[in-house]
Amino acid sequence: MTRLIAKLAVATLVACTASSSFAAPLFQIGKQFSPQSNILIHVQTPQIDPSILRPVACPDLEVSASQFENADGTIQVRINLTNISSADYVSDPSQQMLVIQGQNGGHSGTMRFAELASGRFIQWNDTFHPFEFPATYHAYVAFGPDIRTDGNPQNDDCLASNNQASLTTAR
Repeated sequence: MTRLIAKLAVATLVACTASSSFAAPLFQIGKQFSPQSNILIHVQTPQIDPSILRPVACPDLEVSASQFENADGTIQVRINLTNISSADYVSDPSQQMLVIQGQNGGHSGTMRFAELASGRFIQWNDTFHPFEFPATYHAYVAFGPDIRTDGNPQNDDCLASNNQASLTTAR
């Protein structure tokens, strides 16, 4: 096997050397390349259709949480679900819900929703008496398993990272 490889290498080297001795040189030594000034090259910049650059608007639901201390010593927790995009959120009420989980005295619940116009929000409030330990709230949007494949782009949320919020109450 090694002899065969050696013979092939020698044959290739001989063939390359023989063919290069008969070929004309690519560049002649001593000659200068000089571009002719009367040649005009016209390059046309392609135009891009502006509609291609326009981003597709899709809804973006954002969950936020805040707290307020009332004059009577109770604490009010406010959970907002806001459509922060320029596109309306339109869906079937069975495909998504806002889920609120409260611990250490905080209440839990769910809110089904179907439509949320651009810039609009839904609000959930809970007022409670603080106990020895602070209450913790976790709120998130729960989507049905077929939300991305149902053929409705108006219920495809653009950014999933802002679909939840947590809050621990403090006095």
